[in-house]
Amino acid sequence: MIYPEGLEAQCCGMPFKSKGMFRQAESKANETVQMLLEASNNGEIPVYCDTSPCTMQLKDHLDPRIKLFEPVDFIHTF
Repeated sequence: MIYPEGLEAQCCGMPFKSKGMFRQAESKANETVQMLLEASNNGEIPVYCDTSPCTMQLKDHLDPRIKLFEPVDFIHTF
């Protein structure tokens, strides 16, 4: 299991989006996607996200190389 460096400072952006701060939400989501891209070795390693709403939010910004799984999908697949 890999915990990306700086994980505690990352976010899917949903808290910002829910407050109408769309530019900040997109910026935070894009930061997180870049961190996941690096941690997953450019998508070679699947990414598990234990919060389904965050998974949905990130999928709107996801680099196609990243394989992002919510808990049920991850268990079903692996």
